[in-house]
Amino acid sequence: MAGIIALLLLTGSLLGVGPLSKSADQYYNEAKTNFDRAAILKETNIRMAQPDGTTLTGEIELNRKGDAVMTRNLKAGKEEVMLVRYKPFVRGDRALWESLGQAKLAKALARRWVVSHDSTLGLSIADFISAGEWDKGTHSRTDLKKNETKTINGRAAIRLSDSSGEFWVTTQQPTQVMRLRTTGPSAISFDLSYPSSFSVAAPADAIDPADPTSLPAYYRIVAHDSLPPCDPAACRLGEVVTNDYGNLAPGDRPKVTIMVSRADNHQPLGQCTTDVPVIVHGESVKVSCVVASQALIDYANSGQTTFYHTAVITNPFWDDGRPPSGQAPSQPQG
Repeated sequence: MAGIIALLLLTGSLLGVGPLSKSADQYYNEAKTNFDRAAILKETNIRMAQPDGTTLTGEIELNRKGDAVMTRNLKAGKEEVMLVRYKPFVRGDRALWESLGQAKLAKALARRWVVSHDSTLGLSIADFISAGEWDKGTHSRTDLKKNETKTINGRAAIRLSDSSGEFWVTTQQPTQVMRLRTTGPSAISFDLSYPSSFSVAAPADAIDPADPTSLPAYYRIVAHDSLPPCDPAACRLGEVVTNDYGNLAPGDRPKVTIMVSRADNHQPLGQCTTDVPVIVHGESVKVSCVVASQALIDYANSGQTTFYHTAVITNPFWDDGRPPSGQAPSQPQG
């Protein structure tokens, strides 16, 4: 994102420096005035050279009220950024979030708008938008020249250039910059247009990593439940389960599986599985099921009164085909 922000700021420095000769001066001043007055700006076909030799590409559309929509194409995938009154939201696929150090939450964040808490993102763009000028300093360009003309997006434009690069300005009213290109190690280029309308709205279902209730439910076993002793024929066992996040993902049905094993060699004696009811964030519920197996009956009839009790819980959304996400440790049970 820093690359696109730098691109926006560089737009100002390139287009806002230097007096022109008579006709070039007029093009320049009119284009600058119209840029400053434009309520909406759109940059497309952005190409920006990177230090590693690659090229960053993307586009951006914004107004001067703190709204913007941006995309940039990264090695890990396409990143989308939306600003709503300077508040940033980010969207990308799973690989992108993993590359950004969010492997744990990547599945939940993938292809969803996510509230960004990167304050520099909104502020940097806000500075550019609110400035409303390319450059407030002293203009120092002295070698700007007029060159050939051609048609860009159906409008006649003339190429103005100097040692730092070039930009194309329409030759008919309203005089506007249509294309820009700089030279050097951090060379950039893009097309510029001035849409008549642009609006954005904060996504109603955005995920906020700082708010766990906005993430899909994650159920976790926090303790074994104390229940009456087992009888020789069956054993009812229970677990205490809590929800660390928010609502269940569509179709998600967490289950708890309880296993019992011999106290002497931990050989399995049986197991049972039960559904977990809906749990509100931060609350806990007790679930239980009955283990009734011949192995358990034989073990009890042999005079043994102690066995080990273990439980695991599945979170289908988060487990993603991997082993169950939560497991309660074994403990003796009488």
